[in-house]
Amino acid sequence: MSNWNGFVSLLIAAVEFILLCVVLFHLKGKKENILAAVLIFLLMGYQFLESLICYFNVGSSFVAFLAFADITFLPPTGLILVWTIWGNTVKKNYLVYLPALFFLVYYSLTIDKFIVNTCTVFYASYSYPLGESYGFFYYAPIVITIFYLREKVKDNPGIIKSKLSGILVFAYVFISIPVAAGFILRSFGDSFVLSVIESVMCKFALSLALALTYFVINNKQIND
Repeated sequence: MSNWNGFVSLLIAAVEFILLCVVLFHLKGKKENILAAVLIFLLMGYQFLESLICYFNVGSSFVAFLAFADITFLPPTGLILVWTIWGNTVKKNYLVYLPALFFLVYYSLTIDKFIVNTCTVFYASYSYPLGESYGFFYYAPIVITIFYLREKVKDNPGIIKSKLSGILVFAYVFISIPVAAGFILRSFGDSFVLSVIESVMCKFALSLALALTYFVINNKQIND
């Protein structure tokens, strides 16, 4: 390799693979643990795909599409996870996947519109259709997840489930920092952060993978 572009993605993918192995060992057949494993798998998958694009120079539109298809399912799966943790398991909850399915179908028909603009050691930037609409439906479940968990933690102080949920809240707030910074900077005319937000946000999401691993390991203490 002539440069280190994408190396951080490869490194994070390796770390998340290890975390996934740990989580799989502690599944214990619990639905919330399985969902946590799916989330870590999706996070790892994006980092691996970005390393293919930037480190291994496989920068095709199809691989960029796969990376977006991967992360499109992260926010609704996270929301389903926190609902499951707190016993809200009605089937209609899965309607939160409808926007993700819409974008997956639409983007599968416009793969050639995915363009890798930039690769660096830490991030990649892309061009793709319906960027603002995609962003709205991507961030909305994350915001709902944060406020839902916050209310549950506030209303159920002291129990283990609340303590573990508090760790997840912290991780979700942490990964939202680049988004908040991006919108603040754009209000001052600087759109750079938002142009690389998917890549940067997924780097910050290593904290979520760590929080999910901690949750699964300690989930056995929860008296269902």
